[in-house]
Amino acid sequence: MWIYAKGKLKINLLIQESYQESPISPTFLNIAVVDLIPQCVERAKIVGMSQSLEEFEESIVGD
Repeated sequence: MWIYAKGKLKINLLIQESYQESPISPTFLNIAVVDLIPQCVERAKIVGMSQSLEEFEESIVGD
């Protein structure tokens, strides 16, 4: 479960009937989503969502 609040992303994984915070997402193991998602959201406030999403895609896929 991802929770975005107050400019921060927290990832909680359900492990043996309880949630535990994790620094990584098992879905996106090689992507630092905890860092990138808040950056994308803040950037969208400045340049708009479309531009921010393009920049986000470039950061994870490359040119």
